[in-house]
Amino acid sequence: MEKHNHALFCAVRGFLDFLFPRECPVCGRTLTLQEQFLCIECRANLPLAHFWSWPHNPLSDKFNEMIQRDLQKELGQNGGSEPPEKQDGAAAAYEPYAEGAALFFYRAPVRPGVSGGPAMDYRMITRRLKYEADLPLGRHFAKILGKHLAASALFRTVSCVIPVPLHPLRRWQRGYNQAEIIGREIAGALRVPLLCGVLRRVRRTRSQARISLDKKSLNVQGAFDVSSRKLQRFLQGQPRSGHVDSGDHSLHILLVDDVFTTGATLHACYRALRDALARLGFSPRNVRISVATLAFARTI
Repeated sequence: MEKHNHALFCAVRGFLDFLFPRECPVCGRTLTLQEQFLCIECRANLPLAHFWSWPHNPLSDKFNEMIQRDLQKELGQNGGSEPPEKQDGAAAAYEPYAEGAALFFYRAPVRPGVSGGPAMDYRMITRRLKYEADLPLGRHFAKILGKHLAASALFRTVSCVIPVPLHPLRRWQRGYNQAEIIGREIAGALRVPLLCGVLRRVRRTRSQARISLDKKSLNVQGAFDVSSRKLQRFLQGQPRSGHVDSGDHSLHILLVDDVFTTGATLHACYRALRDALARLGFSPRNVRISVATLAFARTI
C-alpha cells in the first residue's frame, strides 16, 4: 500500500512539475522530482552558522554587547573598570548571558567553485518567506533550526518562544507574520509554548531593510510594548527559584525573528520585555532572554 501511495504521489508531483516547474529559490535551477525546496547543490552548500553549538559566537556577542551598554547606563556609567556584578549596585542589574543562534549566514551571492553554475543567493530563503508568502519554505528551514536548537544544551532550558511582532496594519497587509511562522516550528521542536500577542508593535516603523545601519536603532526605538496580562498569565505557571516572596524566578525566553543584522529590532523587543518583567517583580539575574533567527548578516 505504501509503495502504491508513493508511486501515486510521484506521478502527481511529476505532472504538476511539468505544468508548473518548481525553481530553487537560491540559484533558480529547475528542481527535479527528488528535490524539495532547494536543489541538491544549493542544499549541500548551505552556509550553516552552527551557532547553536558555539556559546560565544558573533550573533550572541553582538546582542550581549547591546545588553551590556544598557547595564552600564543603569549603573550610571561608573567607569567599567570592574565586571558589572562587582560594581556598586550592579547586582540588581546583572543578568545571565543571552544565547544567540542562526541557521545560516545571510550573505551576497556566491558562485559554486566546482560546477561554475548560477550564483547562489541564500538571502532568497528569508526574502521568499517575508515578501512572497512562501510559507512552506519558511517552515522547512525553521524546522531544521528548531531541530538543532532542541539538540543543543544552550537552549534546552528555554521556557517559551516569543516572535517579533508586526504592526497590525502590516500584518493585515501581508496576511501573516514571518517571525511567527518561524517561531511556531521552533517552539514545537523545543516543546514549549509559542506566546503570540505578548509583544506588540505599537508604532509602525519603516522597513529595517530600507534604511542605513546607523538609523536602525532609532527606527525601532519605543516601537514595542508588552501585554502584561498575557505575560503574567504565562508566568503564573512557571516555577519560582529561591524563596516564594523573594521575587526571584528562573525563566528563559527565546525571541525569534527572520534575520539578525544589527540586532536593533530584537534589542528593542528585549528592552520592552525587560521593563515588563521588572514591573512584575522578576529579577534580571534570574531571567535569560536569548535570540534565534533563520539568518545572520555580517555588518562589518
